[in-house]
Amino acid sequence: MFIKTLLISLPVFAAFAGQSSYAATQSCVFAPTETRVGQSGAKEAYLIVCNGSECYNLGLGTDDQARNRYSTALTALVSGKQLQLTFYNRTCTQAQADFVTPTGTRLLAD
Repeated sequence: MFIKTLLISLPVFAAFAGQSSYAATQSCVFAPTETRVGQSGAKEAYLIVCNGSECYNLGLGTDDQARNRYSTALTALVSGKQLQLTFYNRTCTQAQADFVTPTGTRLLAD
């Protein structure tokens, strides 16, 4: 009985697990209009990339990963290419409001 239940449960679990992980990521694609270094205030010095009034936190300027994200954003800005920021479990609007850093950053080709 246990083995029958296990054999039926595993494929169902795998199907739902695959869907939930896919639904948990959200990508924001845009052409950056400006970058900011040393954005400060109550939240310390951050690296920021903006598309008009939409600004995203790339992390603290002292963090190597944040500097890599900033480098990718600056390359997109200078070359006029699209930037893709991927957030885990947040929409683009939520990511801006919660001031979270992206889990992935990518420069998109034409």
